[in-house]
Amino acid sequence: MSNFDELLQHAGDFGLYQKRISLLGSLPILLLAFLLIGVVFLGYTPDHSECCPHVSQFSLFCEDSWLADLNQVCLAGGFFIGALVTGYLADRFGRKSCFIASIFGLAASGICIIFSPYYPLLLFFRCLHGFFAKGAWTSTYVLVIEFFGSNNRKFVSVMSRTLYLLGLVLLPALAYYIPSWKNLQLAMTLPTFIFLVYHWVIPESPRWLLSQRKTKEAVKIVESIAKCNKRLLPEDFQEMDLLIEKQEEIVRPSYKFLFKTPKMRKHTLILIYAW
Repeated sequence: MSNFDELLQHAGDFGLYQKRISLLGSLPILLLAFLLIGVVFLGYTPDHSECCPHVSQFSLFCEDSWLADLNQVCLAGGFFIGALVTGYLADRFGRKSCFIASIFGLAASGICIIFSPYYPLLLFFRCLHGFFAKGAWTSTYVLVIEFFGSNNRKFVSVMSRTLYLLGLVLLPALAYYIPSWKNLQLAMTLPTFIFLVYHWVIPESPRWLLSQRKTKEAVKIVESIAKCNKRLLPEDFQEMDLLIEKQEEIVRPSYKFLFKTPKMRKHTLILIYAW
């Protein structure tokens, strides 16, 4: 067996297993859509004739109305820090571990936002909210996409964006029926705890396991993929163990790789500009 991609083709690189894990991995993105546009309702500044607990609690109106905008600024700051840090953590400690830790941090910081007695403290937790959200989004996307063959990875993008758009559609209805900003924040946060069960439901990326020389764990996952997809693995697929053992010392992830070659530098700069 020459490499993991060839083995994955035998196990099925676009079967029922991949479609199922793509759906599971995309479900958290529905809640992340709440996070991204929730400030439209959480930070809404009403007319003086209206009553809004959010702005009145922290006096975010008249000359101090600009402070409400810091809510989204802090969230974006958390995204920025998370983009720099969580990708490395996912490479270092595993996609699944990074996702579970990020989901827990996302849920905990969301609860802390509700009970923050001071607005600066709320902004701090809002920044943490963005940090963990970026970690959850990045790690789950990478985790899922590594179960697919290179020719079918567009399916993951379509699935994740579909769930994201569904979240954008559902939030206005949710906000309509829950006018209190604290209750709305709670409604957007509590479902996050459900995804902690993914610790037992979804496996680690077999590609990452192989990169860490955890061959036995990776082989078990590939066997599960083949069983779910009703495919048969070749008799010599265990030779992959020998290939892994012969690999040179594991190369640790580094930001330098983003600028190592001319083509990589070009792609990195394009992505930075696009974002």
